[in-house]
Amino acid sequence: MAFKEKPDVTVIENCACAKCDAAAREASAIGSYSCLTNVEKQEHEQKRWLSYPTLMAVMRHSERMDDMFPGWDRRFEPAEAYAPYDLNMPQKLPIHRPIDNYRRDPMLTRTGCILAQIVGQGLYYRDKSPDVIYCSPALRCLQTAEFVRQASGSSASLRVEPGLFENMSLYDAKPKLLSPEHRTCFGVDRDYKPLFDFDQMYEKGETNKDYNERIHTVLHRIATTAETCDGPRRDESRVLVVGHASTVDMAVGLLGEPVRHSTMQDLHKIGDRVPYCSLVCLVPQKPTLAPTADSVWKLQIGAVPPVSYKNFSNRPNHLFIMRK
Repeated sequence: MAFKEKPDVTVIENCACAKCDAAAREASAIGSYSCLTNVEKQEHEQKRWLSYPTLMAVMRHSERMDDMFPGWDRRFEPAEAYAPYDLNMPQKLPIHRPIDNYRRDPMLTRTGCILAQIVGQGLYYRDKSPDVIYCSPALRCLQTAEFVRQASGSSASLRVEPGLFENMSLYDAKPKLLSPEHRTCFGVDRDYKPLFDFDQMYEKGETNKDYNERIHTVLHRIATTAETCDGPRRDESRVLVVGHASTVDMAVGLLGEPVRHSTMQDLHKIGDRVPYCSLVCLVPQKPTLAPTADSVWKLQIGAVPPVSYKNFSNRPNHLFIMRK
């Protein structure tokens, strides 16, 4: 749903259009409200709307390097010694940083890069290219979001939200994520103010209940944030959230009705139920002008076709994610 912003129309001084140029010789150098320049400006301002999300696509990152090649990083020290020994391994490291940093913040495989692009094309073909993109600060999520963005034709910058990172209890040491300088190569939104601070999240530690609350806080913020839109789809705002397997499961559960939390048992081996690049599309159950904390989002099954090949499909286990 959308509502119109109050137009901020300013008369152009010293307007150069033919009509005002003629008028200037007779009276004034200030363009009239009826001159072409000001008419175009008024029309542009009137087309700008504030729109709340009408679609929220939530997906897991693509195939990670350490899953396919366990211990690969221990073969190369320093990072300059990296040399792929399998054709599914990237030809070079995506970011120049110590090889040890990839241990808890892995990159995508080449197949993972391709899979993310296919999903992005699916969003484009189904007319669901995102207007806004949020992603976890994990390298695999940044890579996935960027490949999806490019393939879908989206012009959105990536909003890196530490609050979308997976459960901190999974790590025996603090992951060394990309620096702000390294993130710039992914076209991130430098003006975005994140809800959570990664260092504080790790130092505080969290229980499974804390993790559910964190993800719910982030998703609620995304669902209730209005965006400035224009053009033919000004009354729609399509949001893409790129996170982890648990992000997909929690989005369906925490935004649905009744609200369902994910337990530690639910999250055990959740990657088998929510495969790489699993994508779910959620839409408001009752579209309103401004969604609230109580707004319910329903799953739109089949909104984007799955990607399938022998022994793999990115289709999530719907019986699992739709459990009560």
